[in-house]
Amino acid sequence: IRFIQTDNYNVKPKEDLFLGSSAYWIWLSLIVLVSAGLFIFLLKKQDLESDAAYTKNKKAMKIARKRLKSAETSLKANDKKTFYENMLNAVWFYLSDKLNISLANLNKENLSNEMTNYGASEELTNNFINLLNDCEFARYAPSNEENSMEKMYNRALDLVENFENVKKRK
Repeated sequence: IRFIQTDNYNVKPKEDLFLGSSAYWIWLSLIVLVSAGLFIFLLKKQDLESDAAYTKNKKAMKIARKRLKSAETSLKANDKKTFYENMLNAVWFYLSDKLNISLANLNKENLSNEMTNYGASEELTNNFINLLNDCEFARYAPSNEENSMEKMYNRALDLVENFENVKKRK
């Protein structure tokens, strides 16, 4: 049996160890707190994403822009019938998603009440209803004005963006 050599090893005294020091406990508690916070955040996010109404409301603007893009494509192709159909669909679907009302129950009277309850001004509500009326009129009784389609498209974009800035009442 050979003798164990102790002079080649640098053994530190117990006071110099990181394990058990105050810095160790601070880092350990910080890691636990951050992990717990992240866990709670992910649970809340999952709850919100599983809520269909919240998800539809959150994605309403993105979907409306896609639908308005298809209306813009029809505008560039000068296809009036398709343009007005796409405009009406974009606005109705946007309002349905944003106000959490099914399309079957959404009409202009409901729209006025629900937008007021949501927190929209009376002017914004009337502008949406006027836009819908103008689109329906132009769709079924077409006019010769070429730039009215572009004005209507810009009006719809402005109204949707203004409605996005409205704070929802609790």
